[in-house]
Amino acid sequence: MLIALTGGIGAGKSTVLDIFQSLGAHVADTDLIVHKIYEENQQLYASLKERWGNKVFQDGKPHRPSIAEIVFQNKQELEWLNSVMHPLVKLQIQAQHNGQISIIAVPLLYEVNWQSEFEKVISVWCDSKFQNDRLLSRAWSQKEINSRLSAQMHQSEKLQRADYGIINNWSLDFLKNQCGRIFELLHDKGPS
Repeated sequence: MLIALTGGIGAGKSTVLDIFQSLGAHVADTDLIVHKIYEENQQLYASLKERWGNKVFQDGKPHRPSIAEIVFQNKQELEWLNSVMHPLVKLQIQAQHNGQISIIAVPLLYEVNWQSEFEKVISVWCDSKFQNDRLLSRAWSQKEINSRLSAQMHQSEKLQRADYGIINNWSLDFLKNQCGRIFELLHDKGPS
């Protein structure tokens, strides 16, 4: 089964992904896939340079903070970047899927309309105060947080649309229990 893991930024998707991996799932994170593409894909380099020139490069490589500054302030530029990146990311996801339960973190699953690419969706949700505090602890400014949040679907809507929901407001043990139960259900039901 190919499962998508989504949720709001700062909701705890990385922690949840680590838990699923410890339970035996094959896991991948589209953020890491994107990072690798930024590091290695010469076709992407050419497209970025043609679109934005050298201002989005540092030491010969794409500079993600400079790109983020452009795309999170201009919806058309974000759509263009997505049109370039998404096919590359999808190819990597398919290449990594090995037939067992594979859980792929896709933060913007619903925003980019990828839910039909997966057999099930799990969404991670946390209280907005926890979310904001987690992002501030990453040394993000409130302006950066607000910019990213405004570019995403509200995490409550993601939770409502998902097949399974995880609430990440409490202890790590509680989080592990939720992940364990969902992993059991995925094994029991299989694709449906």
